[in-house]
Amino acid sequence: MLTCVQVYSGIAQRDLANSISIGITSMKLAETSQQVAIATSRDSAVMRVITAVTVVFLPGTFTAVSTLRHPCRARSELIA
Repeated sequence: MLTCVQVYSGIAQRDLANSISIGITSMKLAETSQQVAIATSRDSAVMRVITAVTVVFLPGTFTAVSTLRHPCRARSELIA
């Protein structure tokens, strides 16, 4: 027959094993989250570059296409 000390000791050992398992899982999750954060940061920087290039070139592209579609119109009509 088990004594109370043996029962509580067994419970404590099981709880400790569960805590260690949860701790290891949490560390793996933290490492994965860090990798995702780094990848997101890189992606964000690339998106800023794409946005800047678009802001610079899109108005000129729109004007060039508008001029090509309406070659007979005067420039003053295109601006208005």
